[in-house]
Amino acid sequence: RLNALITDLMELSKVESGKFPLRLTAFDINELLRITLLSFEKRIDALNLDIEIDFEADNIYVAADKDKITQVVTNLIDNAIKFNKEKGKLGLQVNLKKNKVFIKITNTGIPISESDRGLIFERFYKADHSHARKIPGTGIGLSLVKKILAQHGEKIWIESTENNTTFAFTLESAKNLK
Repeated sequence: RLNALITDLMELSKVESGKFPLRLTAFDINELLRITLLSFEKRIDALNLDIEIDFEADNIYVAADKDKITQVVTNLIDNAIKFNKEKGKLGLQVNLKKNKVFIKITNTGIPISESDRGLIFERFYKADHSHARKIPGTGIGLSLVKKILAQHGEKIWIESTENNTTFAFTLESAKNLK
């Protein structure tokens, strides 16, 4: 746990320093999501999760730093599994609207209250629910996710109801990469 905390803090520090410029390339976000999802296969099977994938097209290319976006996607899918319920659903959705690609990662686990939504991207913040306290994590992942997306000039937001929680973010379409 201490190693995870140190690693997360170092990564967050790197992003915040601005000394590590983005390496923008064009890559297929759908492929990245599929590969990342497969890396969680054992945990998905252990919870008997139902996977729902809704990609507007087979291939949707974004202009971003692939390594950094891999961190974003890995963290969000990890959380969607970690905070899901047994026999729940995990959804991935990708849509293209004009020059923006919208990525949504949804689960049927613990809802996020309105008050927590305002704080969840803060460093070390963990929602104070009895179930959430038992779930391991450093409380840095979502802060890192938000910083990486901000470095890309993009946004992330949360939609949460009693039945679903969605983390949605945008990326620039690769059509604009020069």
